[in-house]
Amino acid sequence: MIKITAKIIVMTILVVASCAFILKMPVRYSHDLSQIMLKREILAGTSSPKIVFVGGSNLLTGLDSTLIKERLHYNVVNLGLYQGFGISFLLEQAKPYINSGDIVVIVPEYTLLLIDGNFWPFDEHAIKWSLALSPASALEQIYFKRGKMDLLLKSVSELSRDKLLALTRCIASRKLTDLYGQGYLYGYLHIDQNGDARHYSEKKVPLEKMEWYGYKYKKTITDGSKIKDMNEFNSFALSRNARVYFLYSVYPQALFDENREAFFNSYTQLKEQLQFTVLGKPDDFAYPIEYFSDTPNHLTQLGKRVRTHKIIELLGTEIRAASGHP
Repeated sequence: MIKITAKIIVMTILVVASCAFILKMPVRYSHDLSQIMLKREILAGTSSPKIVFVGGSNLLTGLDSTLIKERLHYNVVNLGLYQGFGISFLLEQAKPYINSGDIVVIVPEYTLLLIDGNFWPFDEHAIKWSLALSPASALEQIYFKRGKMDLLLKSVSELSRDKLLALTRCIASRKLTDLYGQGYLYGYLHIDQNGDARHYSEKKVPLEKMEWYGYKYKKTITDGSKIKDMNEFNSFALSRNARVYFLYSVYPQALFDENREAFFNSYTQLKEQLQFTVLGKPDDFAYPIEYFSDTPNHLTQLGKRVRTHKIIELLGTEIRAASGHP
């Protein structure tokens, strides 16, 4: 029995050591969620003053950062990728790159804002790619602090396997030069220099088959830790002479109307409890179903254009007021 136990321990150590070696290799990944690493690269390489948008896929597919840059004369970084990453972990990762004169705009999906516990990475995919993005932070803040240790070995092994898959694909295509680096193997084919999606499907889904159809949100934001996290980040931003704003996400008008009370209760609560400005109101971003593709978070090109112009209007007013111009 002792010999068997010893063999198991040795095998476990060898597996973990092998995975750790693979993860340390400067080799890209094959999964598109590893684009979060490229987005951090973009953030690190973008000079100030800049506007940094933090949220999920509502930003990835619903923001024209180039237009915002042209109109507001700030560099722009779009960190939006997947709502599973939440908000708080992304804010923590953004801290080293926030400088004087910067603006951070927090744009959580309603499913993050109004469902308890979802401001930190909450599904296995997001937790795993958070580990790839920042191993030390993920271990401390997600695996240990939030009790996800049962996922650690699985996460490490899957990340290692994903790197090997990227290696296999590069060998098969004879493009080994594409392999070196961090993040997604095909990253800059999918996102531009600001972090916006270059291409994505506009496959239409009928309203009654859309995600969250018929769902009733809670009447208020019951999880005060979300407000606490945002206010703590605002305090950090102020220490860097940067500003933070909150912006509501998009939602189809018909589904919005079913949850109007919940959305405006959240607006009242945020206005009272956030220590920074809420830009606009929830119904500023309630749009016809024709503006959406496959989920309540994904806009078509038309929807993206309309939404971006509204953001420019709201944010531009704040920027002019802060600079002393009418």
